[in-house]
Amino acid sequence: MTAGARPGQMLDRTFRTAPHPAKVTVHSVMTDIYAEGGNYRIELDAGVASCRVWARPDLDSAAGARFAREKVGHFEALSLGAARGMIFDLSAAPPVAGPSTQESLGQMLATWERAKRPIAVVGGSNQIQLLQLRRLVASHAPGYGSLFTELPAARAWILGFGTVSRA
Repeated sequence: MTAGARPGQMLDRTFRTAPHPAKVTVHSVMTDIYAEGGNYRIELDAGVASCRVWARPDLDSAAGARFAREKVGHFEALSLGAARGMIFDLSAAPPVAGPSTQESLGQMLATWERAKRPIAVVGGSNQIQLLQLRRLVASHAPGYGSLFTELPAARAWILGFGTVSRA
């Protein structure tokens, strides 16, 4: 994470994958930071938006709900603008969303459905979270949303919209 990053700033991020300790591959990714908030970051990469949300033990549910409401406007602008799809990574988010956050999540999903652009939602391993997300996707983005449990599958689905099996 780059300290002091601003919307529109390019981030050169290098990361490593190591399926076997002796074999390490280094990848370099150029990503445009669109927005950052107290527990989320939205990036653009080759026309695909990615929003990653993470849990913060120092935040109460009211603060988390405020951050969720912030994202609604960002999602709407992206769905009507340059982004051809969204990867919404909630795998590190709090496992259970309260009513206000669920309402905001539904609004975020609905913006992509109305724009007729795909949104891939990535849930974590918590079964309650997956049940909530499955219901939200089915209710608010039945035609253009899909739920995944692994980020690579979500990314493949967005890049080839509809060619990968859904979770």
